[in-house]
Amino acid sequence: MKSAVGPLRPPYAGQLGGMVAIFEELAIFGGERLDRTLATGQALSQCRNPVEAFAVQMQFACNTAAHYAAESLKLMRLASAAWSGSWNPV
Repeated sequence: MKSAVGPLRPPYAGQLGGMVAIFEELAIFGGERLDRTLATGQALSQCRNPVEAFAVQMQFACNTAAHYAAESLKLMRLASAAWSGSWNPV
């Protein structure tokens, strides 16, 4: 006989997949930040004067700010998707 209720799921089951997506995104972001930081260090080692070094640092700062802003939007979207159904009745 088939159950009329269907399989029971814990109320947090939907959020677990969302949390995995968030953690994966954070790991990818961390790797990208490390790669970009190492590349900037290499570029700084090639500079021949303080003006060149300052330009490399300025570019790094601008790119970093844009990267963090874009990542924060991604994380907000992932969090919103993860918890979108959390207010539904159990």
